Amino acid sequence: MTHYLCSGIIKANRFFFTLFLMFVCATNSLLAQKYSTSDLVPCDSLASIETIRLYNFLKSVEGKGLLFGQHHASVEGQGWRGQGVSESIRTDVFEVTGDQPAIFGFDFNRGISVFRDQVLAIFKMGGIITYSWHSNNPVTGGNPHDKKGNPVEAILPGGKLHGEWLKKLDEIADFFLSLKVNDVMVPVIFRPFHENTGGWFWWGKNNCTPAQFRMLWKMTIDYLRKERGVHNLLIAYSPSRPSEMSDLALSMYPGDDYVDIIGSDLYAPDNPKWPGLLVKESKWITGMAKAHGKVGALTEVGIKEGLNNSRESGWFTGRVINLLKNNP
Repeated sequence: MTHYLCSGIIKANRFFFTLFLMFVCATNSLLAQKYSTSDLVPCDSLASIETIRLYNFLKSVEGKGLLFGQHHASVEGQGWRGQGVSESIRTDVFEVTGDQPAIFGFDFNRGISVFRDQVLAIFKMGGIITYSWHSNNPVTGGNPHDKKGNPVEAILPGGKLHGEWLKKLDEIADFFLSLKVNDVMVPVIFRPFHENTGGWFWWGKNNCTPAQFRMLWKMTIDYLRKERGVHNLLIAYSPSRPSEMSDLALSMYPGDDYVDIIGSDLYAPDNPKWPGLLVKESKWITGMAKAHGKVGALTEVGIKEGLNNSRESGWFTGRVINLLKNNP
């Protein structure tokens, strides 16, 4: 039975971090629910017991506060980069607040298994793991912002690089299947093809049709589940600023059988319009999550120019948290 971290809960003013993943849920007791046949089941009907526990934990505490995390929190910080794996995971959040983030974010763009030991250590101490994937352009080999060569079309079934894409998925699958602690599969929140309503990634709008995006998503998840037997994932759908592009976000939504968490990636200039946009995004997320029976999340949020350029020293601890508290 997993005991999730009591850190990462916003109860007072101990809320200091930069780029982060923030799930709209919290609890007074972060003890994962014991699995039973009456528990809610994620979109994967064959999900592992620990994955079901995590899903029910997120659902059971929804609406009671904020559970937050930071991307690469254990990888780099202010004035330091890299660390060995130990019982004491270093993060800026802990050094400032005395609490660890509840959620630790990683990305496959730095290597498939490079952070595996950290993931296992974080799980042992009660942390929640999430992975995104800034995949390089599968046609040109360029970075995720390289949109040349119709990459989505190329990797869909029948495309010239479909087989090569499956090889990449095999690497991802091998990694997920390797995440075991005492024969317990470590659950991971997997967030592929994020910010799809923006046009800056090869999988985003104007680079594929909504139908092609849905096919890409389903093909990827189906291969991991059905062909490789990966059942320790919760799947997150996180378009960019969907409150301003709701029709597009809905048209690209892969379907309830392929999504557990509905979120939003929000970066905007630090100007008077930002608070209203955050509230709009939060309302879109919670409305969509409620309508589809999913968990709502602010999957990325921050100032477009960077937190160091904020006009307020307490931008997160004051403005953001108060906006969310005052607009439930």
